[in-house]
Amino acid sequence: VGWTGPLPGARAVPTAKHHNKRLTDLVRSHDDGYEVRQICAGGSQSAVVTKEDEMYLWGCSEFGQTGIGIGEPDVAEPKRLVIPVKVRCVALGLEHCLALMENRTLWAWGRGHVGQLGLGNDHDQPRPVEVHHIPACVVSIATGEDHSAAVVESGELFAWGNGESGKLGFGTTMTTGMQMLP
Repeated sequence: VGWTGPLPGARAVPTAKHHNKRLTDLVRSHDDGYEVRQICAGGSQSAVVTKEDEMYLWGCSEFGQTGIGIGEPDVAEPKRLVIPVKVRCVALGLEHCLALMENRTLWAWGRGHVGQLGLGNDHDQPRPVEVHHIPACVVSIATGEDHSAAVVESGELFAWGNGESGKLGFGTTMTTGMQMLP
């Protein structure tokens, strides 16, 4: 499950001399790079959200999970996600991504083979798109290997994706199969 809350005052500080120079530059400090508000590690990709509300991703791009397209080469260094809204936080699954934006909308991209993107289908999504099937402002997000969840401002929880073993929390009515919409 991707962690979605900011750690007050957190700043990534590289400790090993072998760190990727560009990643070191990205997270070193506000003066030398970008101050990191959140870091998240998925199954095949990683991401940071900066204090400037920008998101950087790196890792496998096989299913579009880095937001630059499907089948693109792996991204070996942090690459800024081009998106028209400011990013508040990110959650990463095995091969998919969710981002909660400053305007409380939810965006998704990457592998969608069991509906984990919440777009109403099982297609992979190479670039971030807004999830329109949640009826209120989103306040919190989380992902698992191949499922996703969001809490809206009323406290209502939405879950979608692979429901195997009851992991969506729908009781006995959804213990296998998939739920493609939140």
